[in-house]
Amino acid sequence: MNKNFVILFLSVLTVIGFGWGFFQTAESNESRNTVENDRARAFYDLVDSVEKLSVLSGKSLVTADDAGRVRLYSDMNTEAYIAQENLCQLPVYHNAMLRTEKFLNQMGNFSHSLLTKAVNGESLTTEEQKTLETLNEEVENVSEELHQLASEDENPFSWKAIQAANKKIDDGEIENAGIANASLTEITNGLEEVPSLTYDGPFSDHLESGEPIEISGNESTWEEVLAKAETILGDNYQYEAYGKSSDTAGFAVYTVAVKTSSSETEGEVIGYFDFSRTGGYPVQYTASSQGKEAALAPEECVSKAEDFLSRTEYSELVSNYYLVEGDTITITFISHQQDVIIYPEMVKVTVDMSDGTVVGMDAKSYLKYHKERSFEEQQLTTEEATARLAEGLTPDSITKAVIPLENGEEALCYEFRVSKGNHDYLIYLNAVTGAQEDILMVQSDENGTFTL
Repeated sequence: MNKNFVILFLSVLTVIGFGWGFFQTAESNESRNTVENDRARAFYDLVDSVEKLSVLSGKSLVTADDAGRVRLYSDMNTEAYIAQENLCQLPVYHNAMLRTEKFLNQMGNFSHSLLTKAVNGESLTTEEQKTLETLNEEVENVSEELHQLASEDENPFSWKAIQAANKKIDDGEIENAGIANASLTEITNGLEEVPSLTYDGPFSDHLESGEPIEISGNESTWEEVLAKAETILGDNYQYEAYGKSSDTAGFAVYTVAVKTSSSETEGEVIGYFDFSRTGGYPVQYTASSQGKEAALAPEECVSKAEDFLSRTEYSELVSNYYLVEGDTITITFISHQQDVIIYPEMVKVTVDMSDGTVVGMDAKSYLKYHKERSFEEQQLTTEEATARLAEGLTPDSITKAVIPLENGEEALCYEFRVSKGNHDYLIYLNAVTGAQEDILMVQSDENGTFTL
């Protein structure tokens, strides 16, 4: 009897095991199908939004009706952000879509700025018209590439394709990581010349232009700027006079070649450092990164950037936002005057996340807009400004900030950071008139903070 009981018990276990295995397999297949369907839906929604964006931007080039412009710019703004959201859901190598994601963000920002002008009855400037034409041409190219990917016989987002692509990426064979990765990389490579608009923090890259920049100070010598380059970067490199310019960055610069000094690679150029001929200010530094996998956290890289700036004329600037792109991180530093943030005065520092080496710096915005500002005009109190917020909003933080306006002027504002639903916003109210100057939506992820 005991023997029969054991046999019966084992038989029951066997049946349960087969049943559980079948259930697990079915459940696994259902999960895979759900993942495939969700990603396929995101892709086709992306194709649809980009196609609509292409049509809308094309129509906006030929309309003269103010009400029509408002509708078109509003729809462009909406479709750009829908497309960006769907793009972020695709399971592809991040670098393959980073520039495309930024491009869609730029389309949203730009259409929003045009919408504001249209509502106020303002016409587009010649420069804005040219930018709109460029963006329309680029989004048409993106739409065409996406349609080609959609017409492939193989499902680029099948479970099998995703696993195969991930293995290629893990093995370092990124260029062979599937049709989707290849197509989005091609799109990204074709977007390099798109005009730079607002991203990685409030007012970043705002109002850049090629207008001449006036810098005060005495004429520097080659000896002075070579010594300054060594002070900033250290004595592990060689520094040689490379050339000088009368117009680069809008003002005259000396360009210093930065070379390796080790016995194995002595004399190899790893970067170039521009200094203003007037005053000897660091203007721009560009070097190559290692191209290796990131090993440092963003906070560690911010510390490296702060240490770099401590040896320059920009040591008093405060880190604000950062943006991770591949194996590098770019940190934006902002000037402060008294208790006021001066957004136009910014310096960007790029750090190689594999070893913490600074591989880039851009101080053109700081040099262009830096000046002593007076805030003597009668201002609203914090309480008076807060009372002008929409009903029910309680600010998480309040500070004062000088922000650039679309017309090239500046405004002293109260910066309110508020939360509504699942989003954070920055609301800028004019500190003198109380008028709303701007609203930015804040989005943060592992790659940094973006404002829309």
